[in-house]
Amino acid sequence: HQVVGKIGKGLDFDGNDDSVCINNVSNDGDFDCESSNSSGIFDGGYNLETISLWYRADNFANNTVQMLLDIGGGSNGINMYIYNSKIYAGAWSTGADPAWAGEWLATDTTEHTWHNAVLVFDDENDIMTLYHDGSAAGSVNGIVEYNHGDEDALGDTADASRCSSTYGEDQYSGIACNNSGGNTADTEFDGRLDEFRVTTTALSEDYIKTSYNTQNDPTNFICEGICLTETLSLTDT
Repeated sequence: HQVVGKIGKGLDFDGNDDSVCINNVSNDGDFDCESSNSSGIFDGGYNLETISLWYRADNFANNTVQMLLDIGGGSNGINMYIYNSKIYAGAWSTGADPAWAGEWLATDTTEHTWHNAVLVFDDENDIMTLYHDGSAAGSVNGIVEYNHGDEDALGDTADASRCSSTYGEDQYSGIACNNSGGNTADTEFDGRLDEFRVTTTALSEDYIKTSYNTQNDPTNFICEGICLTETLSLTDT
C-alpha cells in the first residue's frame, strides 16, 4: 500500500506476502508474476543500463535474503537484496556460453533510513558498478548482461533467482533465494521502496552523485534560469 515515500508517495512492503510484479507482457491478462508473464522493458540484456531505487528497510533478519529487485531467473538475471546488514547488487548468466556464475557488489546499510542504490552496467567496457547514497561502493570487470525471459518483481523474488553471501570479483557463494523449485526461501522485503528507475544508458558518476543530492534534499537544490522538475513515484493503481 501507499505510504510517505522518499519523494511524495512510496510503497510499503510488510515482509510477509507483499510484492509488485513489474512485467508488461501477460499471456492470460493477469500480471501476477506467474509463468505467463515477461517483460520487454527489463529483460533485454542491454549493453548499457542503469537501475536505481530508494529503499528504507524496517527490519533486518540475519542470514535471510530480503529481495529489493529481482529481474530474470535462475539462468540469467540481475538483482538487489539485503543480507546481514549489507545491500548486494549483481548479475549472473549461467545459461550463457561461456557460463558466468555471477558477481555481486555489496556495502553496509542501516535500518529506518532512506538509502539510494544504483547499479550501472557498461558492457562496452565490461564493468559493473554499485553506487550507494551517491558514492561508488565498488566495481567488477568481465561482466556480460544477457537476455532473460522470466518474471520480474519488486519486494520479493518473482520466481527463480541467484544470490551470493560473498561479493567482489570472481566471488560466489550461493545462498537460498528462490520462490520455486529447489533452494527455496522466504525473501520478502520488510520496508519501503520509492523512485524505481531503469535507463538504457550507463549513467556517469557525476550524474549519479548529483541525482542523489537533488533527490535526498530537493529543498536545498539551487538552479538558475528555467528550472524544470519531474518526479516518478511508485503507485499501486
